Amino acid sequence: MEAALCDIPGIVWEREYAVERQGRSPYFVDFVISVGARRIALEVNGSFAHRHDDDTSSLRLDTLLLYFDDVIVLTEAEIQAAANLSHYIQQLIS
Repeated sequence: MEAALCDIPGIVWEREYAVERQGRSPYFVDFVISVGARRIALEVNGSFAHRHDDDTSSLRLDTLLLYFDDVIVLTEAEIQAAANLSHYIQQLIS
């Protein structure tokens, strides 16, 4: 994922970004991408680690949308299926 992000011109990104929430544990976002003034949370969901995701994932996404302009969730299958991952991500963040 990092190599793909490095190949996209005009963006700045940060890995393992902490979203501080008052009175609660922080959420850690896999990647935060800045495109101009827009900030996009990029979550990468492996099929093993996220095999039991349920409604709590929806709550997490709703919360992240309070902090970011958009939230993109990529699954392991989507990443593996992409012929050109950099181009695929670039389309998603445009």
